[in-house]
Amino acid sequence: MNKEKIKELLYFYCPWWVSGKVPDSLLLNFKRYALNTLFEYLSLNRILIIKGPRRTGKTTIIYQMIDRILSNNKVMPKNILYLSFDDPELRINLDEIFSVYEEILGTTILQSKQLYCFLDEIQFLENWQFIVKKYFDRRYPIKFIVSGSSTSLIHKNSESLAGRTIELVFLPFNFMEYMDYTLKNKEIISLVSEIKNKFSFFKLPEITDLIPYKNNISIVFNDYLLWGGFPHIFEVNDERLKYKLLREDVIEKVIYKDLVELFGIKKPFVLEKLFLYLSEHSSDILNISNISNTLHLSREYVEKYIDYLRQAYIVKTIKKYSYSIEKTLRSNEKCFLTDNGLVKISGGLIPIGRLVETAIARHLSEKEFYYWRDKQEVDFVIKEGKEIIPIEVKYQSEIKKKDIIGLLKFMEIYKLNRAIVVSKDILGNREINGVNILFIPAWLFTLYIK
Repeated sequence: MNKEKIKELLYFYCPWWVSGKVPDSLLLNFKRYALNTLFEYLSLNRILIIKGPRRTGKTTIIYQMIDRILSNNKVMPKNILYLSFDDPELRINLDEIFSVYEEILGTTILQSKQLYCFLDEIQFLENWQFIVKKYFDRRYPIKFIVSGSSTSLIHKNSESLAGRTIELVFLPFNFMEYMDYTLKNKEIISLVSEIKNKFSFFKLPEITDLIPYKNNISIVFNDYLLWGGFPHIFEVNDERLKYKLLREDVIEKVIYKDLVELFGIKKPFVLEKLFLYLSEHSSDILNISNISNTLHLSREYVEKYIDYLRQAYIVKTIKKYSYSIEKTLRSNEKCFLTDNGLVKISGGLIPIGRLVETAIARHLSEKEFYYWRDKQEVDFVIKEGKEIIPIEVKYQSEIKKKDIIGLLKFMEIYKLNRAIVVSKDILGNREINGVNILFIPAWLFTLYIK
């Protein structure tokens, strides 16, 4: 590609070079909570990697970062470079791009003041890590911010960057963000934030001030359970259009485009069938043999395709909890879709309990967690240091002892005296069989889980 074409592309992707600001059309009024975290990471001497599924707003938050950097008058617009490798025309050697960039700067990169280089959808650029490593190790004045939608390729290609990176996984909106975006009521958000800072496992949250808003919050939570946290459908009122957008973005763009291009899949329609199967069985323990028989697909390919979906951040799997590492590694995995909106894509009628469990799994994503099963089952087992926290999801208004037999059995085996039951609307502590059970509504749990 000739230099003039590269220069034309750079000016197209960096409109602030001319206007001095990021166009309003590229920014959203709502700022994801991760924005502040990203700026904390930006101050570190590390390459910042942002990764997560498509359509979660990674590109938007990058523009918001650029907008905030530009608000610092010490940073010149041309010192911020943004490249999107979703565009095949830009998939050329970074050194070649940097050579043209130096002409635009009117000086060498080495002699420049602090530069910010945003590399979006990096998984589509081969060998990017070697170029980034070269400039980083030679202490060039470049702060690299890299984003992508494929965990495996980013992880594999960034292995040579060990000790040089800090990563943030960017998922669809959690319930707190969704409520903030939907209700646009700063009083509610302020109250929730104040209580959240005091919340910890097994400590009953004081929600007296929230009671007047409980119905509003519950209505928003029901919407969240049905449609999840993908921001591009928030302003869409037509349910058929919401469904169409979710389906096209996952089926057509992730399965038939991204995964085909990244992994050379020859029969993407089989991968689609597997995804639809998993969307109907979110929160189920996987039986690879059954899936293999149902889809007429070998066990090897079932496991490989599940891994592809996991690498695209649309599937999350967890293992069985056990003191024995061998038993944990050999266990069948429990599978969740990473957002309730993805569950909707199957088009089937999904039991509400399964939707709630999927939402809980999404909110536990930053923790080390498992499931447990031995005749009875416990939905989640969180491990925090030496502490084990069992959690059972029972989305009911009345919960009896017989409903939590598995939880009580687990506590007996592992000699625990505290557990959590996520309910529909029960809040309070109960002593059952000499152990303490904290009952907490699902909407409240998802708001306060850290």
